[in-house]
Amino acid sequence: MAAAYMLFAQGLLPFLPAAKRADFEPDVKSRRRMLPFVVVGGATGLYVLWALAAYPTQAYIQENSIAYLNQGTNHRRWPFFMCSQHAALCCFQR
Repeated sequence: MAAAYMLFAQGLLPFLPAAKRADFEPDVKSRRRMLPFVVVGGATGLYVLWALAAYPTQAYIQENSIAYLNQGTNHRRWPFFMCSQHAALCCFQR
């Protein structure tokens, strides 16, 4: 169950909002303006999906919350991917 949650929340969520937003844009110019966000979201999602497939995922209760731990997504480069995920999701806020 933890892997399914992380697959959706961390793997698909960076890509889907930007892609759907690009679909709803009325003209080609607006769709092209959304393309960098779709690419960043797709790249972030692919990296996280790779990390989820390559490393084991642990889920445990910590201070009345569920904590998810994966070695592929908990390292020094992760702040870059968090920022790229944030950029892909913030394209919704126009």
